[in-house]
Formats: sequence, structure tokens, C-alpha cells
Amino acid sequence: MTPEQIRTIRHTVKLTGRHPLHTTTQTEFARLLNTSAQTVQSWEQGRRHPSGTALKLLHLLHQSPKLAEQLQTI
Repeated sequence: MTPEQIRTIRHTVKLTGRHPLHTTTQTEFARLLNTSAQTVQSWEQGRRHPSGTALKLLHLLHQSPKLAEQLQTI
């Protein structure tokens, strides 16, 4: 998964309680994925690549951005 794809997924995810035009921040996205904002930043800058569970979750969010609503309640 490329850094651009990860940024696109983050921008596609809409969080409950936020304005529909709100762009999900790296910190919010990290919280959703249960990782650090630094990790998300590293993925988006191409310094690191997501693997394992994070990669699978990113693929699921890419296929279904509304999954974020369910993840927020966990």
C-alpha cells in the first residue's frame, strides 16, 4: 500500500460527530487504528509500511469507509 493510498483512505474516513467536510487528522486516524500518530505519519511519508493487522484494517477501510463508524465504538 502506497503512502498516497493511505492518505486517501484517511481523507475518505468520516468520523461520527464531525462535520461531513471535516478531514480526519492523523491523530484521529491513529486513534481509530489503535496506533500512534507518528506511525500514521511515517506511513504517509513512506518511511514505514503498514503490515499485519494494520494493513488488513486499511484494506477494509478502503473497501468500506463506513466501517470507521463501527470501529469508533470499540
